[in-house]
Amino acid sequence: AMTTRIAILDDYFNKALESAPWDSLSDCETKVFDTYIDSEDKVVAALQGFQVIACMRERTRFPAAVINRLPDLKLLLTTGHRNAAIDTQAARARGIDVCGTGTVGFPAGEHAVALMLALAKRIPWEDRTMKSGGWQHDFSERLGGKTLGVLGLGRLGKYITRVGMALDMKVIAWGRSLTEEAAVAEGVTRVDRDQLFRESDYLSLQVVLSDETRGMVGASELALMKPSAYLINTARGPVCDEAALVD
Repeated sequence: AMTTRIAILDDYFNKALESAPWDSLSDCETKVFDTYIDSEDKVVAALQGFQVIACMRERTRFPAAVINRLPDLKLLLTTGHRNAAIDTQAARARGIDVCGTGTVGFPAGEHAVALMLALAKRIPWEDRTMKSGGWQHDFSERLGGKTLGVLGLGRLGKYITRVGMALDMKVIAWGRSLTEEAAVAEGVTRVDRDQLFRESDYLSLQVVLSDETRGMVGASELALMKPSAYLINTARGPVCDEAALVD
């Protein structure tokens, strides 16, 4: 039998092989790449001769220019369902199967909450101050009574909403398809788009990246926000216009 060569990409902590019984695959040879491959040409060179490539999220991109230069590739696997880094049409045209695993939603929701608490309680700053020999650096801020704005009230938006309410925050939400009924069902105040940006003390982005949401938080939206507000993006980077954010 021909040996199937499997590449596991971007496994920075070398955890993939101990996370599943890879030994049970017969006639397979598995290679782990534990550092990031930083250009299309290097990716193509490194992955010649592999029939199967397992991607770790969206760390390495697979545009048509890469897919079309990997003649042996038969199967492209990704952790999770949505992987914007893979040109699925290019893969389909070449007869390469693209598969994704099941996914769990809670890490992004929990991470958004952790960032909100870290910001309010100044945890990163105080930690750095103490470790460099200092003492208290600033006052922390109370979350109770503050306004949490949620952009997109899907599964993750609902999660952060519940936590915000548990912290006695006032929760407001806006989404392109958010109805009054859906907001009421979550105990959230539905506001219009401008109001969401104007009133939020903490604004959490919880939308899927698509043509409609790309850059939806731009210069005019950021200009509406309070100078003291915090923007938390655990969705996808390009939902927010990075140049406008830096400005």
